[in-house]
Amino acid sequence: MVAATAGQACVAATRMLVPQDRKAEVVEAVTRAYAGLVVGSPDDPATTMGPVISAAQRERCERFVAMAVDAGGTVAFGGNRPAGLPRGYYFEPTVLDLPDNDNPAARHEIFGPVIGVIGYRDIDDAVRIANDSDYGLSGQVHGDDIAAAVAVARRLRTGAVNVNTGMFSAYAPSGGYKQSGLGRERGPDGIRAFQEVKHVSIGDPRRTA
Repeated sequence: MVAATAGQACVAATRMLVPQDRKAEVVEAVTRAYAGLVVGSPDDPATTMGPVISAAQRERCERFVAMAVDAGGTVAFGGNRPAGLPRGYYFEPTVLDLPDNDNPAARHEIFGPVIGVIGYRDIDDAVRIANDSDYGLSGQVHGDDIAAAVAVARRLRTGAVNVNTGMFSAYAPSGGYKQSGLGRERGPDGIRAFQEVKHVSIGDPRRTA
């Protein structure tokens, strides 16, 4: 999702929750993956990630990276404007090692190629952190035990959850909880938004005669 949209998608993951005792390992792995992205012009076949939409959005990315560091976070990778691209609103794919979910980078939608990695103690703690947000549009759960992953997905307060995948069907209803959107679009639930409900109550004519 970061490579396809430079993080500018409403369903792009912005927080990655991982077991605390494996956090350093995950940060290193995500850093390697982000380091493999080629930032450049969309018309260049070698490019795997393009620019953000505007100068204001690039400045927003820079501002939140600075706020994350001021609040105790660490930039594991990126965090700057890439060298060699003087024209265009480019921002490096960025990995933040965040100490907790109170960090500004975890509390707000940055809408750029910035992901924060947060450690959790156990599954209950992970669910608590995931639900501790004003937003609830989309989430992801990854795990070898499908039943356990689905059990976690059922506990998340978000309109959609992808289990072991990053995308859902375009035919499925889409919409969020909390501050993420109004109603639903697509699917039967989306069609119902355009319908009007009529209640007809029918009595027994023998009792009303």
